[in-house]
Amino acid sequence: MSKSYFLRLFRRYMGTTPYNYLVNFRITQAKELLVLTDHSVSEIAQKVGFGDASNFSTRFAKATGQSPLQYRKSALKPVEGHGERRNCVKMTQFLRVLS
Repeated sequence: MSKSYFLRLFRRYMGTTPYNYLVNFRITQAKELLVLTDHSVSEIAQKVGFGDASNFSTRFAKATGQSPLQYRKSALKPVEGHGERRNCVKMTQFLRVLS
């Protein structure tokens, strides 16, 4: 199978290029790590396959409309009426990331 034929098929069935699919997959992994761990943005960038934290932050913001730190802060907001973070908040946010 030629490269160009593979790329056409991939785009037809997946609705995006292999590169964009990979970037989106990495962003999804990063969302989970931002919510479930206290790793730094640089550590998360490296763990999900970005060689450069700046490039990761730029692509993350483009994909989500928020910087990685803004995303983490908004995802870990306490539930209204409760002053402390609870495990159920993390689980709710985790499920939101997966959907």
